[in-house]
Amino acid sequence: MRVRSLLPSRSRTGRHRSAVSLVPVAVALTLILSGCSVSGNDADPTPTPPPTEAPIPTLTADQVSVGDLIDRVDAAWPTVTTMRSTSWSGPANNTIGTPAPNQDATVEETVAPNSRRRVALTNGAPVDEQISINGVVYFKGASVVNAVAPFIGADTWVRVDPTIVPPDSVVGQQLAYLTRPLGPPYDSVSADLRARAASPSGTITVAGRTCTNFTFVDTTSSGEKIDYALSLDDHDLPCSLVQSAGGFANTTIYEFNNPDIVISAPAEATPVSGTPEG
Repeated sequence: MRVRSLLPSRSRTGRHRSAVSLVPVAVALTLILSGCSVSGNDADPTPTPPPTEAPIPTLTADQVSVGDLIDRVDAAWPTVTTMRSTSWSGPANNTIGTPAPNQDATVEETVAPNSRRRVALTNGAPVDEQISINGVVYFKGASVVNAVAPFIGADTWVRVDPTIVPPDSVVGQQLAYLTRPLGPPYDSVSADLRARAASPSGTITVAGRTCTNFTFVDTTSSGEKIDYALSLDDHDLPCSLVQSAGGFANTTIYEFNNPDIVISAPAEATPVSGTPEG
């Protein structure tokens, strides 16, 4: 069993384990909406009720709301010039470390304003790489074979022009993500989750940073309990985020403003004039 991602479900590039999702799998602090949309029906006189406001949390003296934590991250974000996040899934434990050698992981690096690199790792080796620099996007690996240019091998870099790819396609959605500016990681959190009470649970060390850990709980529409642990450093930037349920966890650790994070275009890349979707 794996902890279900709290991101909206998206299409994947293939069914095999080594196939890499074209949509970021790094864990983000979002919630599956419990409501659902209803298609229009002229014969139905009942109007769709307006969304209700999230309840005001009841906080003890040492608690803060999840929204307060996110606001602190947003306020600190203008100081960020580079970010690296490493995400993986596996058995839940009480220690923040690094993925085991046999665990699939995703490393994403971003350099302001809009350069991004994503690498999917299997057994420590890259199986998919995606780079965006000033709107020019490059792919190599599983995504090339599964979605971008199946006639080109996984060992060849390809260059994709975002203007020729349908924006609502799988590749188009990934291009939109890769080319977006560097922004706060928790910009899609629902009002309901923002209202939850978060409790401080001591300090932890993440990649050499001493961070304050906060824990809170959410429940999905099916009644599944999900435990969160979000840690922030002394500058209110996130150190780690852990989602756990059923003995398994999604973990993301963060690193900021490292001058060694440099994103470069591949020396050679084959231009692609179209994808299977357009």
